[in-house]
Amino acid sequence: RFKTKAERDAWLNSQIKDASKTKKQKMKEIETLETDLKEIRATQSSDEKDRSTMEADLIAEEEKLADYEQQYQAAMQERNAAQNERKDLQRRDNEIDDSLASVEEDAKKRDKQLEFSMPRDLQRGMAAVQRIVREHNIEGVHGPLIELMETDERFHNAIEASAGNQLFHIVIDHDDVGSRIIEY
Repeated sequence: RFKTKAERDAWLNSQIKDASKTKKQKMKEIETLETDLKEIRATQSSDEKDRSTMEADLIAEEEKLADYEQQYQAAMQERNAAQNERKDLQRRDNEIDDSLASVEEDAKKRDKQLEFSMPRDLQRGMAAVQRIVREHNIEGVHGPLIELMETDERFHNAIEASAGNQLFHIVIDHDDVGSRIIEY
């Protein structure tokens, strides 16, 4: 292959030069890669610290979220209990209103029956007494005797026959109350 030793040496020297050049380039590349690796490792360490911090923050936020969820559930239970209580109160209020309406209806019927069972002048006199008591805020007046009595219905006719118009006498605490009503 080579004709002379000098030719061979020249070729070998050129090969050595090329190899040295390649070696230098490769060494520079290795240096650059090592520098990059150091930077990456430094960044990786910083990123791991950041990741640890973020994980800790995430855990804290999840705990807060769990607390808020418990508070929310407690508030919802409290709200539902309050709504149920309000519904019960409304139901009771409606029942009371219905009962009151029934009692008022019964009172109106009773008043009508009373009105038809007494003479007209007696009825006007009782209405006048009730008006005077109401307008002048007179205390100690209890109302007509018939309204204050409670008896079994089977005795009504006997009571009416024996007491007559005395059932419509106004019951008061004492004579002074009667005198005040008469003054007006």
